[in-house]
Amino acid sequence: MFTATQLDSTDSKTPAEHAAKTMGDYVNSYSHDSKEFVEAMSRQHRTLQQSFTGVCVAWLHHLSKLEEFRYDGRNEASVQLAKKLLAERPDFDPKYDLYLPLV
Repeated sequence: MFTATQLDSTDSKTPAEHAAKTMGDYVNSYSHDSKEFVEAMSRQHRTLQQSFTGVCVAWLHHLSKLEEFRYDGRNEASVQLAKKLLAERPDFDPKYDLYLPLV
């Protein structure tokens, strides 16, 4: 089960590392509920939703660029999905091609 103690982790050096560890802790449970997470995210401020979408797209872009020796059976399906989702835009770079205004 995901606990409040995990949210207070001080092991992370940066806010990004803390966020990644928190999300890792959340999904590292067979009881995590994606639908519940989506519903909770949908109640966040619209600008935060926009920023979160950018993070998700950047993650998919990262996965889509992994070479075969950089992944294995534990994340192969995620890599293959990302490659399919971004196949139409092999030159896509979220740093330059993704404009999600912060309003």
